[in-house]
Amino acid sequence: MEMVLEEQSCTTTLSIGQTQADGTIYLGHLPDPEDGQLKECFTTAGDAKNAKGCRLRLNFNDAATYAKNLDAHGHNDWQVPADYVLNEQYQAKNTGDFNGTYKDKFKSGEHETHYTSGTSHPRCANYGTVQYFDKGDQTLDSKSKVGYVRPVRFEYRR
Repeated sequence: MEMVLEEQSCTTTLSIGQTQADGTIYLGHLPDPEDGQLKECFTTAGDAKNAKGCRLRLNFNDAATYAKNLDAHGHNDWQVPADYVLNEQYQAKNTGDFNGTYKDKFKSGEHETHYTSGTSHPRCANYGTVQYFDKGDQTLDSKSKVGYVRPVRFEYRR
């Protein structure tokens, strides 16, 4: 899907999976979980990593702290994706510049392909939504369980 944005005398076309000039990757025109407004959603170019460049697996609270403190691609307004945004990431995982960047296959000695969302269970504060990127299943799991994280940010682009 392409989104065409007009700005005075120039037109910009955003395509899902397209890397932007700032290095973020466009995910789509989605509701921002913080205010419900439709905005353009962008992800980091890769999963959360430590200082050595190794992919991190974080529990619910550590993922939120990581995203809150992240300063990447010239932005510092990152968040852990809500469950519906995480599903959009799953749907787009093989599109454009997303292709091959998500942990969606098992390798020898590895057992997990799930990503942590920022969505808590409405009636059980100790559970949150995770999504398995090998098959696409979303499920509730303990917030203490660790998973991969791909932070997102939202902005108006007119």
